[in-house]
Amino acid sequence: MRNSHFKTILLLAVGTLVACEAENNSTSHTGSTQNTILEKPVEPKAISPAPVPGPPNTKTKSNSPSLVTLLQQSKYEQAIELYNQAYSSSDAVLAKTLRGQIFSYADNLIGNKKYDSAASLLTVYSAAFIQDVAALSYLAKVQNTLTQTNKEIETLYQALSLEHREQQRQDLRRRLNLAVTAQAFVIKSQQGDHAVVAFYEALNQRDPNHSLYIVKLAEAYLITDRYQEALHILSNNALDEKWQIAGNHLRAAAEKLRDSQDSTPLTIPLIPYGNGFAINATVDGRYAIRLLIDTGATMTVIRPSLADLINAPTPQHSTVFQTANGSVRAPIIKLDSLSLGDAQVKDLEVAVMPLPELGNFDGLLGMNYLRHYRFTLSQKERLLYLTK
Repeated sequence: MRNSHFKTILLLAVGTLVACEAENNSTSHTGSTQNTILEKPVEPKAISPAPVPGPPNTKTKSNSPSLVTLLQQSKYEQAIELYNQAYSSSDAVLAKTLRGQIFSYADNLIGNKKYDSAASLLTVYSAAFIQDVAALSYLAKVQNTLTQTNKEIETLYQALSLEHREQQRQDLRRRLNLAVTAQAFVIKSQQGDHAVVAFYEALNQRDPNHSLYIVKLAEAYLITDRYQEALHILSNNALDEKWQIAGNHLRAAAEKLRDSQDSTPLTIPLIPYGNGFAINATVDGRYAIRLLIDTGATMTVIRPSLADLINAPTPQHSTVFQTANGSVRAPIIKLDSLSLGDAQVKDLEVAVMPLPELGNFDGLLGMNYLRHYRFTLSQKERLLYLTK
């Protein structure tokens, strides 16, 4: 059996190293404090929203109080509409004055700790003026103060996609790293380690070359005993120089943990069927099923009736398979686990399609399960040998 004490010591050491790398990369996150200093955004060089048609308005004195009144009444959409009309006119002075009033009012809300109202105002403004990076940055700081970390991450990504100045991009990336790390901590405490894996997998798909996500995903794989996947992501992605030490230590830990596993093969009884074999399995730790082994199938397949029985999640995508009856597009779902005796694979993707030729079997056991082990089929002994 795996030496759990060895694993605990090793992961603690690696986790400390990764945490130190993250701290060296950033300052501490301020999402939980109400004393965050929120800097007012500077006037952007260019704002390019789609202007709302409206007549030019040059009467600053008669209209400025109207905008302030709208803000005081929390009629933020109307206030931003009024500014939009001024912005689309030829009166740049009036537009600048009204914009200043909007952000002065946001400052006032924040000064009075009305963070929800400030966030609402800045959200309405940013929706109308989508290329105002400074306003997005300001909104993200308010969301940070409110610990609305998911919203903060999305706002920072939006700002990052628009910002082209290197220094400002680095600051946005630093804040994004802090927000992501804070959100991962919340997910771990509320939902557990497997939810952290899913969180970093989604981020890695969105931003595949970002070293923080690569390292943290590898770390999450280690914690959930997915050593091969940790090795795969570390071996197939280049890390920034400041993350290479953490990456090397994670790789060494994954190799040691993999090698420390018990090498005694698991033996699973086989059920003869025609020229092949079937096998008993368990889905999600409670549904007993029987699968026909197909080493020529790249993916495990289950019937739609089984997917209904286990309340399978909504498919996220589909794949085309070549069958004896031609091409078939099948939805792909993810099982929490699929077990053959004591051999368990977690978070396994399976295809869902009708299998009329299989008789009473529930599906096919494909290579995306078997590749997690070194396996041997003994026809004489009618046993499947699985070794990590």
